[in-house]
Amino acid sequence: MHDDAYWLSLVHELRALPDETGWLEFKRNKGEPQEIGEYISALANSAALEGKAHAYLLWGIDDAGHAVVGTGFDPARRVGQEELESWLLRQLAPKIGFRFVRVMIEGLPLVVLEIDRAYRHPVQFGGAEFIRVGSHKKRLKDFPEKARALWRVLNLGALLFARRLADFSRLQRKAVRVVVYQGKGRVQTLREQQGGQGYLHACLRYVQREHMTNTSLRERFGIDVKNSATASRLLREALAAGSVRLQDPEAPPKLRRYVPSWA
Repeated sequence: MHDDAYWLSLVHELRALPDETGWLEFKRNKGEPQEIGEYISALANSAALEGKAHAYLLWGIDDAGHAVVGTGFDPARRVGQEELESWLLRQLAPKIGFRFVRVMIEGLPLVVLEIDRAYRHPVQFGGAEFIRVGSHKKRLKDFPEKARALWRVLNLGALLFARRLADFSRLQRKAVRVVVYQGKGRVQTLREQQGGQGYLHACLRYVQREHMTNTSLRERFGIDVKNSATASRLLREALAAGSVRLQDPEAPPKLRRYVPSWA
């Protein structure tokens, strides 16, 4: 749990930014429950898209000059018979973490809402997904390019950090055998698992804004250049499994590049 000094330092750091961002919103007093829920969705999704661990909504800060003006917003308010925090959490899917923190600066009350980034799935509120476009809150479905980019980030993040590929039922049907030749024709199976290491290599190359090639796959698995046919077979198997696709289907074999199927 962070102490008061941490939250004071955080507020000053956020105020020092030149403008609001996709993961940061300033408000004075406005705090309608429905709007707060939509902001949680929009800010969490934008934080994931921009590579941030958390997003923030601050009450008591002037939007124009970021001066401390104080707020009358009370996070302890109720929505009907339900506490605001409980009411918000009930309508979030998936149920990400968030917290309200009261801060006093220059004798004026502020409220910080810290929101965890989206993970694995875009965050919905009340059955709808939201995103930030500039400093505005919009429905994600109206911005398909942002939706595709967000899914790419979430899919890749889940694959890189999941402890078991079995968590991904869609990939359980896509087995790729990864082998290398050692010595004179002796084959050793390095790994056989759902999803395929070639697929993960394609994901890593893609996030680095590069493509998987026969050469990059050989280097990844230590396949000798004279056994480049082995890498070619692995690439054909990955294509057949549907885990990767050709970046340019019309490119000649020696110039072929591969990307994850979702890219």
